[in-house]
Amino acid sequence: MSGPAQAPVVSVVVPSYNSARTIGACLEALLAQETGVPYEVIVADSSTDATPAVVARFAPRVRLVRSATRLFPGPARNLGIAAARGAILAFTDADCVVAPDWIEQVHRAHAAHDAVGGRILNGTPDSACGTALYLVEFAEFGGGPPRRVASVPSCNVSYKRGVLERHGPFPEVSWGEEYILHSRIPGGLQFVPDVVVRHVNRTGFAETVRHARKVGHGCALSRRATGQVRALFAVRPLVLLLWPWRLAMTAARAVRGGATLAFLRAAPMVALDLAAWTAGFWRGTRGGDA
Repeated sequence: MSGPAQAPVVSVVVPSYNSARTIGACLEALLAQETGVPYEVIVADSSTDATPAVVARFAPRVRLVRSATRLFPGPARNLGIAAARGAILAFTDADCVVAPDWIEQVHRAHAAHDAVGGRILNGTPDSACGTALYLVEFAEFGGGPPRRVASVPSCNVSYKRGVLERHGPFPEVSWGEEYILHSRIPGGLQFVPDVVVRHVNRTGFAETVRHARKVGHGCALSRRATGQVRALFAVRPLVLLLWPWRLAMTAARAVRGGATLAFLRAAPMVALDLAAWTAGFWRGTRGGDA
């Protein structure tokens, strides 16, 4: 962490809405970083639950910036950016736990890259529902070599400040704001697998299915927002036929990652969540609500 006389090099922004259950673990991990890089942590919050009280326990090492009105994640990040002082702006979510060397790896990655996305691991491996949702939403970001990618979920992204000044801010939409932002960045992001977070997934049966549908719906809406409407309408009749292939690819990643038994246990929920994702995607291509 940096003191009052020491300007932070990295500013970490955590958007939050009714995150009292998870944000404590998130902040504990951020404050326990093994690094000599000066950094600051900012929570941009618009909660109606006890989240501000939880964050207050970490003051003054964590700064809380509040909005009296509900903010979606993109506008919340913009609120945090306005308060940030660092040359590198890093983002994770209130339901994530960063690795002990996360700041160090973010800083190292930006020696060579302007926009970076990192690896997202399963933070609920003991839950079949949580594992299924992770596989549907994040499996493609769970590993692999360094590479250029079009987008990475905003729970593990970082940018040099100039990137956001040129291509930002985050759009004020309810879902898919990072994909829209990343579509403006020439060449997308550099995926750096050494930058690691664990995502604490929903674990309830009904909430898992609902969230999978919202993920699919948001995926379609963000593609519409980036001008890919024609491609979406060309693909839409095939979506319901393609989801078993998506399941097979997810299974292959799980097996390759040494999680065969976890995948087999979660497979029925994976199929159900993928069906919900597909229904949401189909609805999104038509412009309807989730």
